[in-house]
Amino acid sequence: MLWAEQVAENLIQVASLEIEFVFLTGKLYRQEVTPILQAKGYETKIPMQHLAIGQQLAWIKKELEQEKQLVLNI
Repeated sequence: MLWAEQVAENLIQVASLEIEFVFLTGKLYRQEVTPILQAKGYETKIPMQHLAIGQQLAWIKKELEQEKQLVLNI
């Protein structure tokens, strides 16, 4: 739990509440971090939550092929 608290705290230090966190990680890496962020008022999304590993890789490949813009004001 200490690891999750440290990760969440580091994210909170650099992100305003307007930031939406999108987790592209396995369950073990996000299961304790997301509730902490949500309790602090952050929105979290897990687009690949119910996909098998092969489906996750296909999803990532498809998303990377699309042009995106990331804006982070620090």
